[in-house]
Amino acid sequence: MGSGREAGCYLNSPCVACPAGTVAAAADDFLSDVCMACESGSVSASPGSLRCEACPIGSATEGSDGAPMCTPCPRGYYGVLVAGSSTRPGAAAIVGRCKPCPPGAFGPSEGATECAACPAGATHFVQGRTNASDCTVPYISGDVSALEMNESVSWLSVTASSVGGGPVLSVRTWRDASARHVSVGSGEAVVMPQTQTYDSETERTINTGSFSDTVQTRALSPPVRTGVVSYRLFHLAPPPGAGDGPDANAGGAAGTGQYALSVEWADGVYTACRAVRGTGGGGSEPGPGAGAGLRVVCQRVWKSETTSGLDGTFVTSSVTETLTLEELVV
Repeated sequence: MGSGREAGCYLNSPCVACPAGTVAAAADDFLSDVCMACESGSVSASPGSLRCEACPIGSATEGSDGAPMCTPCPRGYYGVLVAGSSTRPGAAAIVGRCKPCPPGAFGPSEGATECAACPAGATHFVQGRTNASDCTVPYISGDVSALEMNESVSWLSVTASSVGGGPVLSVRTWRDASARHVSVGSGEAVVMPQTQTYDSETERTINTGSFSDTVQTRALSPPVRTGVVSYRLFHLAPPPGAGDGPDANAGGAAGTGQYALSVEWADGVYTACRAVRGTGGGGSEPGPGAGAGLRVVCQRVWKSETTSGLDGTFVTSSVTETLTLEELVV
């Protein structure tokens, strides 16, 4: 039976059968075993257990370690099994997690292992939806031809600092992944290949006090994968009862001339961006390539923070990553 010191901090704690939600594990002080909490997503259902067991797919524990039982994933979520993070003896090798249903899908029931897709020709751009009625954005599905586009991904880190109100030192570091030609159909998923990486980065340092400006480029070893996992481009349709938009030939079907891009990022977050064909990336003002095709720019802010002191010292830093799709017009 798994037993140990339930209060592991105290050497004189008596050994007891480890309660549900914990297992006996070797103590760092090499004395009697201690009762260690099972990692979130795994449980030991009865006292005295020797191993933590993964929650069945479709269930998880409610966020904290040491839970005595698993609960079904709520509506709008689905269950997955992932590798556990604990390496202690008795820890579960895999654990259960509940993830929100992605944009374009919904989860109508508890304990789901997958989400239901929105009906053809309709979607939404929010995670964790629970009903088909949430799929309220109409789009043109099954376009006659996909758009031929140039795909590029870039990464930018900017840090600016000043000590005691003195000169400002700014450092800009950017990375660019190799552009590639992709065919993008309305509503079809495009998965970013693992080979799409940043191989080098360029750093520019500017010191306003000495007017120095230095630029250096260095290789990244190993290469760093882009933060983009996948994306879907939607050619939006007019609302029911509305007339056709001005861009009836975009993608080979009548539509509004408006497009929406849903991007999945490496941490499971989704962002959505919109553009109008011929305006260079959205909005009413013409941009690069205006009138020549579609250009969609979608950005993710990974970090943005500012710290300051009473003496005028400050540090601001931000990290952003940008996916750009630009239609190739012959």
